[in-house]
Amino acid sequence: MMGIAVPDLEQPILKNTNAVLAMSEADAVLPEPTACIRCGRCIRHCPLRLMPSHIVAAYEAGDMERLAELKVNLCMECGCCSFICPAHRPLVQTNKLAKAQVAAWRKLQSEKSSTQRRRPCKMKLVISASPHIDSGATTRKIMRDVLIALCPALIAAAIIFGCARCW
Repeated sequence: MMGIAVPDLEQPILKNTNAVLAMSEADAVLPEPTACIRCGRCIRHCPLRLMPSHIVAAYEAGDMERLAELKVNLCMECGCCSFICPAHRPLVQTNKLAKAQVAAWRKLQSEKSSTQRRRPCKMKLVISASPHIDSGATTRKIMRDVLIALCPALIAAAIIFGCARCW
């Protein structure tokens, strides 16, 4: 489950709300975070293969270049890293803060570079044909290749499940 906790019942439920969890006060108490034990579970469980523990270290050090290298902006805030962390570290919350900090840093960098520019950048537009136009592939040939590729799966299904279930 991903999302953010709301402090009271005054928050509206919108059309993009996909779930509501109601918990007792005892269940809603967060465990006290401890120091990172460097087990690597957060890295192994991240669906985007980011490094949440390294992102937190760079965020705490204020290293914007390192945060950009670690691609913190790709984090979708699913919460897998925080859920699996045995030290109960708030990794996803820190990633969210780091994303905002990197965005502000990049905006500042672009403003600095735009004020330092003296002449406009001349961009060259290259026009070329799409790569599939000259390939000679027709819809008929592509569909034939798809059917040929599906033959092994059909044969395996017939062997495993019997011919009557394949049709």
